[in-house]
Amino acid sequence: MTSRFYSVAFVLIISILGFGLPSDLSLITAQAQTIQSRKNDANRLFEQGKEKVKISQFESALQSFQKALIIYQNIADRSSEGKTLLYMGLSYGSINKFDKAFENLQQSLAIMREIKDRKGEAQVLGNLCNAYAYKREFEIALQYAQQALVIDREIKDKRGEGQDLVCQGLSYYFRGKYDKAIESFQASLTIARGIKAQAIEGQALAGLSAVYDKLGQKKKAEDYLGQSLAITLQLKDTFVIR
Repeated sequence: MTSRFYSVAFVLIISILGFGLPSDLSLITAQAQTIQSRKNDANRLFEQGKEKVKISQFESALQSFQKALIIYQNIADRSSEGKTLLYMGLSYGSINKFDKAFENLQQSLAIMREIKDRKGEAQVLGNLCNAYAYKREFEIALQYAQQALVIDREIKDKRGEGQDLVCQGLSYYFRGKYDKAIESFQASLTIARGIKAQAIEGQALAGLSAVYDKLGQKKKAEDYLGQSLAITLQLKDTFVIR
């Protein structure tokens, strides 16, 4: 009797578990599919925003980025959230809304550090350097350039290193440290030519032209400027992101 009772109980438990299990799996599967679907929507909006940035439609780009950001936050995709905030910061900076630009870039930086994305962290630091340089706050810009440079050298990101050196050189130039500016621009130029990064090469050449012009070496300044202009005319896509 006891044996039969346990047999019946066992069958009953298995029946209950067996009945409930497919339902739970279906729910989990449905939730996963919903999250993936929403992520796909966010990715589409993000790419749409990037395309708008390339043609300098920054207000329109921000609309796409903001919609993507909400979805990424809702599905807890921190990596994509950080990248979106980076692009939003760049877009706000491009329309001279620097308070919003710095706010978004700092939020992006916090996320990159939280998820230990060293490449992403260097990208944000480099773009903070660019933003502060644009505002002519060169001491702060230099600090960000040097932080980015340490990381890019650590992770062996030559493109990032080349861009960091341009921003560092620019910061030194406007602080009157011309020897250090030349050193930074020359190092960037060497890297840019080595990896065939024309945009960075053009920036480094323009920087060298500015320094030599300031030093009164007009022939060198003109030579570097001519090379920089030739590259600039070749480039169809003028928007460069790290």
